[in-house]
Amino acid sequence: MDVPDEMNCLQRSLVDAMNDPSLSCDQIKQRAFDSHPDCYVSSGFCELGLQSRYDVLRDIIALTLTYEMRDFRDQNALRQIVSTGMKCATNFDFMVRLFLVVVT
Repeated sequence: MDVPDEMNCLQRSLVDAMNDPSLSCDQIKQRAFDSHPDCYVSSGFCELGLQSRYDVLRDIIALTLTYEMRDFRDQNALRQIVSTGMKCATNFDFMVRLFLVVVT
């Protein structure tokens, strides 16, 4: 996953919202949350951990160290997780690589 690309994508996704005076702070915040799944996927999130079972374990550990469990109780965060997962699951290449990692 390319973190600078992800950050750049997230920033670009907010430019229009920030320049729209009709949007409230809550609406801008929602747009920010809603942009995350597409930015995650376009930055390579679906490619994490698909080299070997070790890589899957390493990436899961890294993600658990990055986030606090209370983050997952937030509805916006849960929507991001589900949306990102669905976007990865509809990626045929991702599913083939995941299958190969699991069966080898």
